[in-house]
Amino acid sequence: MIVFDIETGPLDKSTVLSRTPDFKPPEPLGDFNPSTVKLGNLKDEAKIAAKIEAEREKHARLVANYKSDAEAAKNAHESEAMDKAALSPITGEVLAIGYRSEKGTVMRIAGREGLEEADLLSEFWARYQTCIAPARKLVGHNIFGFDLPFLINRSWVLDVTVPKGVIDRDRFWNERIFIDTMKRWSLGRYGDWVKLDTLSQLFGGSGKPEGVTGAMFADLIKGSEEEQKAAVDYLFNDLEMTWKVAVAMGVM
Repeated sequence: MIVFDIETGPLDKSTVLSRTPDFKPPEPLGDFNPSTVKLGNLKDEAKIAAKIEAEREKHARLVANYKSDAEAAKNAHESEAMDKAALSPITGEVLAIGYRSEKGTVMRIAGREGLEEADLLSEFWARYQTCIAPARKLVGHNIFGFDLPFLINRSWVLDVTVPKGVIDRDRFWNERIFIDTMKRWSLGRYGDWVKLDTLSQLFGGSGKPEGVTGAMFADLIKGSEEEQKAAVDYLFNDLEMTWKVAVAMGVM
């Protein structure tokens, strides 16, 4: 078998924002209207006047801060869009694909050795084709829910040919070749989605490294030598965990 895992990152900010729903600023406040103040059961005139005055002051602060509050909301909107960009093939791209087999581990990373995203995709489908005749398994965790759809979508976008048979008419994915360890673990139990590091530790393996997440990969792989090593180590660990889980569940 060959275990694989992909790492993704956001496209450039201008592209991400152009493909994200436009930010809608809050409606500007009009003039203060005392009749809109909710007084509840207040009867005392002094307390009513104090309540209205407090609301008037609050309204004045909101009016004064409208521009800065709207700018902060816009920045938050853009920040959220960038944080989620790597999860969608519309706003994200494949940065790396790692492979683990009996012979060892191979990392293919965009930006290294002259590789671009399209090269990573082409190599992946070429590797898939070499697995067909011997019925060699391509194994990953949650690949039906994330990796394969992402790889196919990005291949369509970049005009990279997806081989016939990847999408099986009867099963959608060609499960003669592809094995999803998350689906295998569930054994048909709907909604029994378990994290990779949970299964790995259950079977006596490692968990995710402390202080590093997949969301950090894009920044790390473009950072210092130490940060790049952390990114590669993160991908390597994911491959090792998946290998451990696949072996424990009898995938060959």
